[in-house]
Amino acid sequence: MQLECVLSTTSQVFEEVSRFEIALRGSQQESQDLANFFDRGDITVVRVPARLDIMGGIADYSGSNVCEGTLERGVALGLQIRNDHWIRIRSLGLSRYNLATDFTLSLDNFYRKNGKLRDYSDMMELFTKDQRTSWSAYIVGAIFVLLKERKLHVLNKGLNIALISRVPIQVGIGSSATVEIATLHALNLALGLNLDGLALAKFGQITENKIVGAPCGIMDQIATVRGKANELTHILCQPDIVKGSISIPDEAEFVGINSMVRHNVAGPKYTNVRISTFMGRKIITYAMQRNGKLSSHDQLPYLCNLCPEEFENHYRNVLPEQISGDNFIKNYGDHDDPATQIDPKMNYPVRSRTSHPIYENDRVLKFIDLIQKANEDDGQDSHLRQAGKLMLASHQSYDRNCELSCAEVDLLVNIVKELGTKLGLYGAKITGGGSGGTVAVLGKKKTLRDAIALVVQKYQKETNFEPDVFWGSSPGALEFGCRKYRVSD
Repeated sequence: MQLECVLSTTSQVFEEVSRFEIALRGSQQESQDLANFFDRGDITVVRVPARLDIMGGIADYSGSNVCEGTLERGVALGLQIRNDHWIRIRSLGLSRYNLATDFTLSLDNFYRKNGKLRDYSDMMELFTKDQRTSWSAYIVGAIFVLLKERKLHVLNKGLNIALISRVPIQVGIGSSATVEIATLHALNLALGLNLDGLALAKFGQITENKIVGAPCGIMDQIATVRGKANELTHILCQPDIVKGSISIPDEAEFVGINSMVRHNVAGPKYTNVRISTFMGRKIITYAMQRNGKLSSHDQLPYLCNLCPEEFENHYRNVLPEQISGDNFIKNYGDHDDPATQIDPKMNYPVRSRTSHPIYENDRVLKFIDLIQKANEDDGQDSHLRQAGKLMLASHQSYDRNCELSCAEVDLLVNIVKELGTKLGLYGAKITGGGSGGTVAVLGKKKTLRDAIALVVQKYQKETNFEPDVFWGSSPGALEFGCRKYRVSD
């Protein structure tokens, strides 16, 4: 077998892609499985980075501004068109999570006996039958979404898909989004679908919401698609407006520290926080209709359209501290969130949960302004100190208003806060869906390595966990582009 690279649209090849090429060539013992996996023909290889949620996090589904970075770690995915009706998937490295590394599915599984596409609920059920292969929902689900949303009118040939990842799962850096976007991006390029970055992000979110069952916003998908190396992506999640990129100041650096406590966006804590915020929006909508701010036919589109002052002065006290699902349904009907369902027996702390995205949106805008000022002014340090305080305030709200922190994450944030600016540590916060996962840290670049080493040492002493540290930045899926290989005799 001979392998040649016939196209490269990127000037830099990251570790995942290098490992993918080495594996294709079969030049290492562990690579033989991948070298024998592909048939003769063309392979499209894409690369997608993990994301670091700097500010915004779970406020995305409430229409917040968010600020996201990319990490140096990522995934490489290779896709090849087959001559039959089978989708074959191989993901290297999953055995360490006690997951199966291979999954095979016939295209017939997408259709009913009458030839019509199955429903999303059918596909969700398919991937819950075996937990060891449930990871394949992010790949096969993304393919199905393109068919269901009529962006891929027919798929009459199977696919070989292989994945190499350096992104650990369930640590809050967007591992699921990297796989969804890599699948969609590779299909887009290999099949000439001409979908833009926002379309890819949208279909990635649909995969999460309707097939995986995770009620996430679109933040992760946009960040991994549109992100740029050494820049922060500013997104207004109403629903998917990319406002632009902000250069990370020369003297500053963002780093992620994995608490080693796994989180789960499909879990009940995250879901119940989301339900509470949508309840809050519905109750505020009723109040705005009564006072004439809205007509009886209109509703408040996003919670984050309210500023903190308006919320405090007019609507905070309208919200109950808690309400049962049953009482909410009786008084307000549905909460108008297609991604979640109210449990009638559950009590939802509406007031505190609703306040978080409104204040978080305000913090994000102030944070972005400070980062921009740090780029423009000589006195970077004072702006970065203030930006760090906003990160700490964001974390406090995650913890107190949403109860989505945990003891280990709080410990990491408190260590950063205690060591503080004397070591060049400006601030830290929990990321993404919370309940464990990764802490984002802002610090002074020239002293950050030593400072983070001390944070890790103190954390390990207290918990016996050795945290993983995520350094560096890298291009998003679109900025990286793709490489194409040809396998021949």
